[in-house]
Amino acid sequence: MAIISVDNHTAADFLKRDVHRYLAELTALELNMPPFPRRVFADADKPSVLMLVQEYPDGVWVTVSGYNEKFLLECLDWWRSSFDKFTLASVDERVFDVPEMKHIFELGRIRRSRSFLCTSIDRVPAVVAAAGRRTEFDKEAFERYPQEPARHRPGLSQLFQLFVLEGHGEIFAVKEKGEILAYLSCASEYENVWDVDFIHVREDRRRQGLGAQLAALYARGRLKQSQIPYYSGARSETSQRTALKAGFLCCRELVFAEVKPIFNKENLQ
Repeated sequence: MAIISVDNHTAADFLKRDVHRYLAELTALELNMPPFPRRVFADADKPSVLMLVQEYPDGVWVTVSGYNEKFLLECLDWWRSSFDKFTLASVDERVFDVPEMKHIFELGRIRRSRSFLCTSIDRVPAVVAAAGRRTEFDKEAFERYPQEPARHRPGLSQLFQLFVLEGHGEIFAVKEKGEILAYLSCASEYENVWDVDFIHVREDRRRQGLGAQLAALYARGRLKQSQIPYYSGARSETSQRTALKAGFLCCRELVFAEVKPIFNKENLQ
């Protein structure tokens, strides 16, 4: 048997060998906020790969840290007997190329999410004067910002309360004539690494480089405080261009797809 259960501490020590590539998994293991059920498994014969199983309200995520054919072959049987469907993710696309995978599972469309890192202020472009860190005096202007409520996200008033008034993060924004044109929220993620929480530009002010300006302002602010600015989960080409224009470099590409066993658990019995 190649699969064994391991504790979070052991798994975190393994992933810390490449913190920036596995930042999301490290955060899930060590912080577990919100506290969703999480289990970790490892390769018993050669501890070179991990499997993190996270049970979210909208479905199960299974993340495999890398490619190991023997480990993955045993995982296939475990997945088929454990889940009716799940999302499989990895930073190594070869995980999806195991020949047996296509005989056992139906794979949905493979999608990608990239994360970026900025380590040198020399790469960061200059920032316009209209962009700045928001303070308690910007509360009313921020709450007027025209943005539709998003699922699983706090409203603008709650976001401002948490990040600015209570100090759990920061909000940068471009402001003109008393109105917010675009904003970026960020918070401490793991050790000295900060991450972008959300970035949004008003529809009538898009394609003007405001997002890149905010990302650059965020990067400069963190680097000046000897912190590491991270920009995670950029799925769209627009978000990725924004990160690159602000001086960030890609440090992680997560490949993921929904997976369904060809035969469900009842048919296997």
